[in-house]
Amino acid sequence: MSKPELKTSFVISPFGEPFDTYFSHIIKPALEDCGLFAVRGDSLYRPTTIVDDIWQGIRDADLLVAELTDRNPNVFYELGLAHAISKPVILISKSIEDVPFDLRSIRVLLYDKDHPDWGNKLRAALTKAIQEVMTNPLSAIPTTFKSPIKTNAPEESETLLRLETLESLVHRIADSGGATYKDGDVLNDGQGVKPFSPKFKAGQEVYHQRFGTGKILRIEGGKNPRAQVNFDHAGMKVLDMAIAKMEALS
Repeated sequence: MSKPELKTSFVISPFGEPFDTYFSHIIKPALEDCGLFAVRGDSLYRPTTIVDDIWQGIRDADLLVAELTDRNPNVFYELGLAHAISKPVILISKSIEDVPFDLRSIRVLLYDKDHPDWGNKLRAALTKAIQEVMTNPLSAIPTTFKSPIKTNAPEESETLLRLETLESLVHRIADSGGATYKDGDVLNDGQGVKPFSPKFKAGQEVYHQRFGTGKILRIEGGKNPRAQVNFDHAGMKVLDMAIAKMEALS
């Protein structure tokens, strides 16, 4: 009997300190305690733009957490995308003053950094909220967006989406002559994308040129596979198997 597929969460947050520490020490552990694979925008390594990565991460997520502290415009942009497609989002903030008026009707987990044990308190509160939302996802979706908005636009075609992605990738290769992307991988020195090797599988130990050793948790995506890899020192990463330079260790 196969194991149930691990649910995915996406964390909407500013990058840099102190938010990197909040993510690694509080938000990510709380999500993992609830059986969710935690992804943040800077853990996605694909040959696409950051906007495409963020959009895909939001669409793939079963649940999201949004850190509203400091009113980061990118956070609100991504939160709007999530709400528009009826995704359940848990909101957290250091101050209610950082929460726009339009969002104050939604439950927000507030934390007080002056409290000596604020990190553990936030993690406990977040864990409880995640469990509640997983039981009742609609509780974390604004009323206006609980039903997907219908438009006159034709339904998105998976085939067209794949063709557009492929076309974009081909143009990148042609224009770049083998430019290096975020994860340090060269697209086959401008000669085309390497085909995915079936030698990789879930549970396998691997070595990546940038991130070192790790274990593949799962591979998804069919003809355009992505691997979720837990690296010993770099943590969780989502890698596009078409460009990721990994070696199988087992």
